[in-house]
Amino acid sequence: MQAFEYLGVLVSVVIGLAMTHLVLGIIRVIHSRKSTVVYWVHLLWVFNVLYLLLGFWWFFFAWQSLPEWSRAAFYLFIAYALSLTIAAGLLFPLTGSVSNFRKFFFEHSRWFFGSMILANLLDVIEVTAKASYGIRPVPEIYFPFMAIVFLGLAIAMFTSNRRIHGAFVILYFFAGAGYDLVVFSQTA
Repeated sequence: MQAFEYLGVLVSVVIGLAMTHLVLGIIRVIHSRKSTVVYWVHLLWVFNVLYLLLGFWWFFFAWQSLPEWSRAAFYLFIAYALSLTIAAGLLFPLTGSVSNFRKFFFEHSRWFFGSMILANLLDVIEVTAKASYGIRPVPEIYFPFMAIVFLGLAIAMFTSNRRIHGAFVILYFFAGAGYDLVVFSQTA
């Protein structure tokens, strides 16, 4: 087994646990929909984090061409996967039930957005490392895009204004999808 395959198994397990947690959370919401206040902002963040998990797993494959792995690279990818898993874990409780997801979301929002900031910081490191190893160049729009993401996450971390959260989760979704469309159309 090569180093990439060895690390890939661990990354896949961690990402898989996060995705399972989110999917089971969605199922619990569906099962308890009559006795639970569902918050659309919370659900959009669930889908955003699922999308990030899938994207991280997909783009991790590009690293297979790295000829030699270091402990620093190992820690980078595990930290990245764990930060996304923490974000996922903060969207649904590990045990018990939630009767009001709006209240639950805002009770954990600072931790959630803090973990998202950490995940995005690790993404910046990963993307620039990928470029420095000649695996994939940094897309031209990456750093301006990430500046906007960090600003939005920081604002969301420190506000409880529901309109701001509603606007930001929608903007985050469409900005991420738009970014992917632009970047993928340039690499096709």
